[in-house]
Amino acid sequence: MGRNSVRSDCLVNNRGVVTITGSQCGNGIVEEGEDCDCGGEASCRGNPCCDARTCKFKANAVCDDSNEECCENCQYKSSESVCRASTGPCDPEEKCTGKSPNCPPDKNKPDGESCGNGLACASGQCTSRDRQCQMLMGSLLGGNDTYSCDDRTCTLTCSSPSLPPNTCSSLNQNFLDGTPCTAGGRCKNGVCEGSSFGREVKSWIDNNRSLVIGLAAGIGGLLLLSILSCIVRRCRTRRRPKSMAPMTQGAVFSPPPPGLSGWRGQQPADPLMSYPPQQGYGPGGPIDPPFPPPAYGSTAAARGRMPSVRYA
Repeated sequence: MGRNSVRSDCLVNNRGVVTITGSQCGNGIVEEGEDCDCGGEASCRGNPCCDARTCKFKANAVCDDSNEECCENCQYKSSESVCRASTGPCDPEEKCTGKSPNCPPDKNKPDGESCGNGLACASGQCTSRDRQCQMLMGSLLGGNDTYSCDDRTCTLTCSSPSLPPNTCSSLNQNFLDGTPCTAGGRCKNGVCEGSSFGREVKSWIDNNRSLVIGLAAGIGGLLLLSILSCIVRRCRTRRRPKSMAPMTQGAVFSPPPPGLSGWRGQQPADPLMSYPPQQGYGPGGPIDPPFPPPAYGSTAAARGRMPSVRYA
């Protein structure tokens, strides 16, 4: 896990190994033209699968038990045979295929996949930034209360309550590849890759979940109260009676027509329901009688019964 370390795999089988010398039967490496190579007659003594002199399989043999994980009694192991055990929740076991003498490549769970207890997979290990600080620097800083100082970098920087406040200690090492870093990125060879603004916001929300929930609840409550207040105001406005229109100066009102009782307040007179004024004097002077004037006497009877009247 060092800064300048080289990742390599152990030699688990003797096939496909690159050499600087020519092919040679008995060197323990299966090269072109060979079925097997158990390393010479001394090393192959008692080997039932490989002929040490020719580097060929013996009769009925299809593999070599001495150098191949999925070979047993010179035959392929079944597909239920475990050829590589699990090292933890982030490194599942591998099984033979039943069709090959070699164990399938070692595969780990994806980096960042949860493995329980607040931990996540990184390079096949169930870990976290704090856990790596505890494993590598816990003994130096005073125990399992060691924690990671900063998630923005991939350099191992840790602190502990045993140190002065705001003090961090750094080693010349990096966090495991796949360890989370700032803005949703992942460490790779000591560099935080894949970070973005959107992921940074999401990371901040995840790290401050309780604060975000409180703010969201408060804002939601205010919005709900505002909506309810608007609804109540709207309902009150609809129930309030409409104000009476102001009286127009000079409007003429008339009593209700015959047959209707009660007075409903002053209302403008309906021209179809108005009544002619009584005979007499009105505001503008004399009012003509509602009936036509009597006929002037044209007969003697009329002249005798009715005196003549001259109208001005």
